[in-house]
Amino acid sequence: MYDLTDITTENLSRAATYRFLAGVFGTEVDAAFLQSATSGELRQLLDDLQCEADLKDAVDLLKFNLDQRSHDASAIMDLRVIFSSLFLGAGGRKSAPPYASYYATEKTSLSHACVAEIETTYRKHQLAPHQSFSEPADHIAAMLSFCSELALHPTQQTELKAFLKTHLKTFSQGFSEDCASYDSDGFYLACANLLRALIERDLSTLH
Repeated sequence: MYDLTDITTENLSRAATYRFLAGVFGTEVDAAFLQSATSGELRQLLDDLQCEADLKDAVDLLKFNLDQRSHDASAIMDLRVIFSSLFLGAGGRKSAPPYASYYATEKTSLSHACVAEIETTYRKHQLAPHQSFSEPADHIAAMLSFCSELALHPTQQTELKAFLKTHLKTFSQGFSEDCASYDSDGFYLACANLLRALIERDLSTLH
């Protein structure tokens, strides 16, 4: 267990950003999410991230996309259709499967040794995905939730960096490229670009 007084503002922000992206890639957006991302707590997080040189371009793109977006039911349904197409397989070959194994096998399979490695890492830290989350351990939402939890442990920064380097760096590159190819709206591409920038930043700053 960790003492909240030992957690820096930087680590709180890091944890919140990974948690935000886990939510984006783990479940379809709704009106409450869009409200928060344009004028609520999530917007404040994005404003703070925008002040970081390594993240500014990615955040600029995401905020621009959000600010051009309607919040009505039709607009939300459009995003849900894109989510299904990209991440749930509805797009067929024109999709961005959110699994580390897919990119570890150069887009040929969802079966790879990395899945067992990730499961072992979760067990080591006693941080498993919530029981209601039915996806495999290498799903991006599960991995980012794990990163968010590690970020809150002041003594686990080395482990967080190792996990990012081993399981998320290569994934984020291929994932963002597929989002660039197949996200007709641009919202998920902007989030994938932010994820990639965040990983690069943390790999260069974590010790």
